[in-house]
Amino acid sequence: MQQGYEMEGERTVNPESGPGDETTVLLIEGDPLIRKSYCRKLARAGFRVKSASTGVAGLRHALANPPDLVFLEIRLPGLDGQIALEQFRSHVATRNLPVVVLSKCGEAELVKHGLRPDAFDYLVITGR
Repeated sequence: MQQGYEMEGERTVNPESGPGDETTVLLIEGDPLIRKSYCRKLARAGFRVKSASTGVAGLRHALANPPDLVFLEIRLPGLDGQIALEQFRSHVATRNLPVVVLSKCGEAELVKHGLRPDAFDYLVITGR
């Protein structure tokens, strides 16, 4: 495992800064290669990164230790991102977390749903 990011609950701290000096980001992404790539990029940018491969795991992480920001893939296995976002908003501990919805497609319905007031922002990923 690379230093500077967290995978499925395993904690590491970015070696360039001390504990508590970073903003914590939770990345919820189903594709392991994309998740690992984003974790590395976010860690290099100075964030402490937690990650989860499913909406259920991400919600559990956030409820146990709320991050400062959530990046949420809209198409996840099991509990998809749209339902996960609704679940985030239904819990007091995660109700006000800024959530940026991610998608690899720009389908009008997903954009419309992602831009609801429940989401902080919506990013369409067009390339790698």
